[in-house]
Amino acid sequence: MINDVATGIPQEPTRTRKQTYQTAGLIVGAIVLIVLGNLFPSFGSVIKNLTQVVGLCVLLKFMFLDRFVFRLALSHQRQGRYERSIKEYAWACRLMPNTPVIYYNRGLAYNSLRQYPQAIADFDKLIALDANYPGGYYIRALAYFNQDDFERAIADLEYAIQAMPDDPRAYVLRGFIRYLKEAYIEALADYDKALALDPQVANVYCKIGQVHAAQGDYEKAISDYNKTISHNPNYADAYILRGRAFREHGDYDHAIIDFDKGIALEPTDDTIYHDRANAYYLKEDYDRAISDYDSSITLYPSSPEAYADRGLAYAAKDDYRQAVADYSHTIELGFKDARVFYCQGIAKSKMGDSDDSIADLEKSLELGLAGDLKQEALSLLENLRNEKRTSRLESRSG
Repeated sequence: MINDVATGIPQEPTRTRKQTYQTAGLIVGAIVLIVLGNLFPSFGSVIKNLTQVVGLCVLLKFMFLDRFVFRLALSHQRQGRYERSIKEYAWACRLMPNTPVIYYNRGLAYNSLRQYPQAIADFDKLIALDANYPGGYYIRALAYFNQDDFERAIADLEYAIQAMPDDPRAYVLRGFIRYLKEAYIEALADYDKALALDPQVANVYCKIGQVHAAQGDYEKAISDYNKTISHNPNYADAYILRGRAFREHGDYDHAIIDFDKGIALEPTDDTIYHDRANAYYLKEDYDRAISDYDSSITLYPSSPEAYADRGLAYAAKDDYRQAVADYSHTIELGFKDARVFYCQGIAKSKMGDSDDSIADLEKSLELGLAGDLKQEALSLLENLRNEKRTSRLESRSG
């Protein structure tokens, strides 16, 4: 949710000049046949049958081929029934294979289903049919972005900016990609260009705030989030991001207030409960932290980070058995982080399980534990090994 960017909107078809001429030709043909039938009664029955056939062709062309199938697909898409819309667009492609808007809309439907390779294939077809289609390069860039292909996304955004230099969306998306690549100066330059084109564009102050937060300037970040909230007081992401900035700035009370507001706006977003839990943890309110970690896990049971952080809260309460259970579950979910093994090793040492503690601490070092934690792990390992040697000597002498 935090990393939202402007997406495309399904579009209505436009009749080409060729299609208009074809339909007009059929209608004129039908009128001519009717006139001939009146002038030459002996041929009336034949003319009547031909007129009915042509009339049926006109009806099918005008109502079915050009409109009905496409509108059915568009209706499904607008109601969020993307899989059904894709099936109808497949029929539309067969009937009108050279109509760019079909590929544009179906690509958006694939994008909504996170089927990005299929979306890109449709956008490729769209651009091949009409390289100047409004938003064509932008929407393909968005699909590349969604599958983390940032280089191709930026290449398409260059084309999008050349084709539509007054469209701020391309600058916003390119700025966000540059932010993710830690090119903060370039990201801010893109956001400034977007603001120059449209001061109200896509909550861009929120994205500027993310850059300032990444640079460690939390006061500027908070000011940026304030601007977003003043323009859009119901934008949950602004409260979440401002809450994180307050938390990193050490203002846990204001952080919790913002996370409360975020939860009120988005009560099913597991990440906000996790964020608020972290604020409570830093405030040393471990019971409330655990309660929020519980809520986060309920909403997203496969989140290894929530289990790992809840383990830290249990450890802070000296409930090492529950902490170890959470660390173990974190590892079972595939989150084999050096710090998790380190914390699990510490908790097991507190429980008197020196053998398993040694194994976990050794694993943490194997996975690249660094900094002060590495020194603490080496020191504890030495102590545990010395204790084991002393215990063996005592048992032998006894």
